[in-house]
Amino acid sequence: MAGIGYLLGSVVGIIPFTLQLGVPPGLDLHAYWAADFDNLYASAEIGQTGAFLYSPAFAQAFAPLRLLPFELVYALWLVICLAALAWMRVLWFVAIPPVIADLYFGNIHVLYAAVIVAGFTAPGFWALPWLTKVTPGIGSLWFALTGKFRSLAVAVGVTTLMVIVSFALAPDLWGDWVASLIGNVGRPTGMRADAVPLVVRLAVAVAVLAWGARTNRRWTIPVAVFLAAPTIWPGSVAVLAAAFSPLLQPRLPGPAVDSTG
Repeated sequence: MAGIGYLLGSVVGIIPFTLQLGVPPGLDLHAYWAADFDNLYASAEIGQTGAFLYSPAFAQAFAPLRLLPFELVYALWLVICLAALAWMRVLWFVAIPPVIADLYFGNIHVLYAAVIVAGFTAPGFWALPWLTKVTPGIGSLWFALTGKFRSLAVAVGVTTLMVIVSFALAPDLWGDWVASLIGNVGRPTGMRADAVPLVVRLAVAVAVLAWGARTNRRWTIPVAVFLAAPTIWPGSVAVLAAAFSPLLQPRLPGPAVDSTG
């Protein structure tokens, strides 16, 4: 309740957002909402205010929301994220300051946590990380490491289908996006995680995921997704909400029932 109260009080301006003074609410979400298809990646520099860094497919899927006022879109985004935390039974994560920041900015990390949990029954949700920050999609390798090849095929198939449809609508944008990804590799952001190259973090993430798959520890998936982020922002902590969700834990068989009485 305290976390939600602080978040909402900061959003409406009743109390200052002291985690980063002067930053307006919904800063990251506004970049999705205001994405200009005629100039989508002109300022795609990581860390730059208003930069759109995700795939054309995400921009196209988000486009209908541009018909609504930004304030309404931001309110809907907060409701969806809070509902996702409640569904995962980890609403208490809102009390963690970096998670408050992620919600305040309107970033996507809470939805990544929901993808990890929901992905076991609907693997197609893994298209979201693949088509946004890209490298967090590495978590879907869990299916390959555990022999769940049908789930892996669904995750890859849905992602591929979305890429094909998006590419058919705007092929030039995909070349621009790839160029922006290459241009942002190694670009400093001021985060302490910059000291560890992405390739090293990806290797560690795969190792953690492999160990978790071998020992049936599903909580290693959000840890791997966290490590594999192209940039680890403070709000990236929200991904770890999945590790604490009771819904993530595999169901164990119950004790045998003695029908003889």
